[in-house]
Parts: sequence; structure tokens; C-alpha cells
Amino acid sequence: MISIGIVSSFTISPFVKKFKDLCANEKIETNVFHATSYSLATDELLNEKSELHSFPPRILIIMIDLKSLIPDLWECPNKNSQDRSDLIFEKSEFLFHMISYYANKHPGTMIIMNNFEVPVYTPLGILDNKDDKGLSHFVRSLNQQLETHFKQSNQIFIYDFDRFLCWHGKKNTFDSRLYYIADMKLHQALYSDLSREYMVYIKCLIGKSKKCLVLDLDNTLWGGIVGEVGFDHIQLGPKPPGNVFLEVQRLILAWYQRGIILAINSRNNPEDIYPVFRKHPHMILKEHHFSAIRINWNDKSENLVEIAHELNISTDSMVFIDDDPYQCTLIRSVLPEIVTLQRPEDISLYPEMIMTIKEFNTLQLTNEDIIRSQSYVNERQRKTLKQTYKNQTDFLRSLDMELIIRKSSSYTLPRMAQLTQRTNQFNLTGIRYSVSELEALHQSQRFKLFSVQVKDKLGDSGIVGAAIIEINKTMDAVLNSFLLSCRALGRNIEQFFLQFIINQSVNWDIERVIGIYQSTDKNMQTRSFFSDNGFKFLMKNVHSTQWALPLSDLYSNYSFPDYIRLTYIDEKNT
Repeated sequence: MISIGIVSSFTISPFVKKFKDLCANEKIETNVFHATSYSLATDELLNEKSELHSFPPRILIIMIDLKSLIPDLWECPNKNSQDRSDLIFEKSEFLFHMISYYANKHPGTMIIMNNFEVPVYTPLGILDNKDDKGLSHFVRSLNQQLETHFKQSNQIFIYDFDRFLCWHGKKNTFDSRLYYIADMKLHQALYSDLSREYMVYIKCLIGKSKKCLVLDLDNTLWGGIVGEVGFDHIQLGPKPPGNVFLEVQRLILAWYQRGIILAINSRNNPEDIYPVFRKHPHMILKEHHFSAIRINWNDKSENLVEIAHELNISTDSMVFIDDDPYQCTLIRSVLPEIVTLQRPEDISLYPEMIMTIKEFNTLQLTNEDIIRSQSYVNERQRKTLKQTYKNQTDFLRSLDMELIIRKSSSYTLPRMAQLTQRTNQFNLTGIRYSVSELEALHQSQRFKLFSVQVKDKLGDSGIVGAAIIEINKTMDAVLNSFLLSCRALGRNIEQFFLQFIINQSVNWDIERVIGIYQSTDKNMQTRSFFSDNGFKFLMKNVHSTQWALPLSDLYSNYSFPDYIRLTYIDEKNT
């Protein structure tokens, strides 16, 4: 159950209904508080006795429209330069104070505030953009102030409402009849689309984002069937219709560069395909951009399952694009958890389809996102290397591994939050955190937060694991969260990380380390983790089991194997 607050300065009841329906369709349980405030949300945000403060939501959506904020908007071009600057400063400071006040009172609440619509009408007409008297310049300055002020905040996000209106065409987003009768600032037909825009934030927070794009090849990355028309006659290049596929490849490459995993699933002969990747002058995407490749005549649904297994991700982390309606229907039937998209029959609409895919959004962009694709290449090399050794110990010794464990800091918290939001398989409790929620735990004396980074001779995997420990009233160290990215599995890192925490706990004046396993749809592989590492069964309830390791059972600190170099960095030293 996720609590959501929605506060607006205008009528948005249709949006609230659409938003609730969308959450239900996505099987997201919500408790929604909604208030329409004609005082620009000041009563709700600044009054600590308000219902919103006592609620309080995990996610707060604030919708304030420009005319509510500045009723005399059309007078702005007539003001002198200083008066306009003063007005921008006044309104900006009002918003900053109001939002920051609530954020400080509720550091665990993620806040989403919209920016303002740049008006299509201006009293100055064609002279509007000639100097800073223009209304467009005024509103853009206000929006810029908002974005700049909250840019570094991990708690407050500015939703680009003006871009949403531009995408749909501002003339089409306004219903004058409903505006003057019911104070509805948006056409009813747009509320479903706007709900999906805000749903992106929810999905990111609770771990429903996707991380892998799987692509067909013929008529998907290029036009034509290469096995029939030959290498030289596929449609790919600056001339129509090849320019459409060129644009699509550019868009996909941009995803790769921000950390989206790419894979291929194509019914084809490999000898027809690889020359396209290696020799075609207009091929933007190359072999090295793909972390898994299936080019064969096998069932595509089986290929998708194999790709997920190879990448150590779940199939519900995938988006699949194909041009064949039969294949798309088949995958939707056999693997409904995969978002399966059919290339538009009108290929001129293909780039637009790519641009409207929202499943790959994330609340943070970290260094690990940038190196993710290379990490999968390195992981393939590790698997190949492992096959040359007779046992796990010799394989691990050959890697020359270093574990860098850090106490939480401003540097590690964004990545730790991202791990809780996106890690499903090796995640003992499945609890999701925003950065602001972790920042609150980081400031608390009751919690200890650690991250683990892994390096070996094949590369730096970045921060791949996180642990959150609560020292409870009975002086137990409770593992509130313990998780490891799928990219890091297979090297015993989870055992080494746990042993580090146990060693540290000896200095915490506690009696036991308590491990919690909370079953989810995807973490069954971790159900015996604590028992496998010496913990004894303690208790069971409906949702979880608890395991205990009394520190009195430890004769001395665990010594790490000679093939592991351990570096510990306290936050004071980062």
C-alpha cells in the first residue's frame, strides 16, 4: 500500500479518478488523499494541523496553475523591469518556502511539483520575444527558477507540465466551456495521459521500471529482410525510408548510453546478420552494444526466457519490439509481464513510438547506470573464464577481487536508493526507498547504512549492494534491507558483505544480528540465505521469517579469504 497526496489549486477530480484507476490496473494498492485548495495549497502545506500533515503521504503531487499563482498575468508586460523581477522573485520564494517547509517536516515524502504553462497568447503579440517584457520570457524565467532551486534535491521533483501540453498541442488541451463553468484547466480527454505521466514516478519508486530493451532486427532496426534482399539493399541510411530506421537507432543508442541493457531476439541466419553490424556504413548500433544476442530459428518466447536467464534479470524487466503482429501476439500471450510493442505499420510513426516509451525512467542517474552495459560485457567474460577452472575458489582467486564497503554518504545514497527500487531477485525484504527516505535514515542514530562496490581484473562493477541495519530497543541489529544487484551474483559477494556486517556489529554493543526474509514474487532464491550463513530460525509471521545470530556464538571476527581485498571507507573519510 502506497499513500499518495494530491493537492491542486483548480478542479482535478477527473484526474484523481483516472489516476486511481490506473494504479488499480497496474495492481498498485494506494491510499489517496485529495484536496482542492483555492489558497494555493498554503493551508495544506504550511498548517501542521492540516489533514495532509497528519496523513502524511509517501508521494505528494502538487498542481498549481499559473493564473491561480498570478491572477493579473496579463498585466505583467506593462510592469517595468524591476517590478517584473520582483514579482518573479516573490512568487518563486513563495513556492520555495511552501514546498520546502512541508518537505522538511516530512523528509520521507517525495514531492512532485509541476512547472507552468508558457502562454500561447500575449498582449504584446509578435513583439513578445523582443525583450524581457514578454510574457513568454517571464514564465520561462519563473520555470527556470523552480528547476534551478530544486535541481539538487533528492526529495523534490519538478514535472515538466509545459512540455506535456506542447506534446499534445496547447490548443487541444484547453476546454473553454469547462474552464469557465467548472474551473477545469485541462481538457478531459488528457487526464488519462497526464495520469500516465505521474505514474512514471510511482513505478520508479516501487521498482516497476524496466531495464532491458530486446529488439527484433529485420524491419525493426532496418527496413527489409536481409536474408532476402541482401546486405546492400536493406533500408538504412539518410534517404527515405532508411532515415526512419537511422533515427530509431539514434534514439536507442541514447538509451544505451544512459544504462539501458540492449538485447537481440531475431529469427534469422547469423551469417546474414553479423555483416550488417560489422560492415554496413550506416549501422549505428554495433555488436558490443548488445549484452545478449539470440539469432536463431527458435521460438522467440523461449529466446526471451534464455536472455533473461543469461542477464540474470526477470522477464518483467523487459520491453520487446517486433514488427510481426503474430510474434507480438504470441509474446503477449506467453509472457504477459513483458511490455511487447509492435512497430507501427506506418514507419514514419516509429520514432514517435520510441519516444513515448516511459518504462525506462529512473529517479536517479548514477555512475553505475553509465557503466552498466559494459558491466554485462565483463560478466560474459567472467562466465567464460569460470569454465576454465575446476572449482569456485580457484576461479575467484583468479579474479583479483576488491570489495570497497562504504558507510552511507551523500555520494552513495542515490545509488543505494536506486538499488532498492530496481533490485528484485537478491533482495531479502523487497522494501523500496527514495533517496530522501534514505537520507532520513542516514541522519538517524538508530540506523546504519552500508554499500558495497566490487572491482576485479575484468572491470569495476560500481556499487552493487546495500544493507540497512536498525538497532532496535532490545539492542538487536536488524537487517531491514540486504540486497545485491543481479550483475554481482556468482562471486560470493553477498556472503562477504554479510560477514563484514557481522564483524562490524561486534562493536555496536548489541547481542544479536537479526535477519529478515520477506517473500516477494521474485526473491525465492534468497529464502535460505540466513540459514546457509549460520543464522538460527527465530520466528515466522504471515509475511516474513526472522533469523538470529547471537554474537556470543562468535569466537572471533571472520577472516576474509586471501583472494579478497577489503577496503572500508567511513563517511567521514569520503
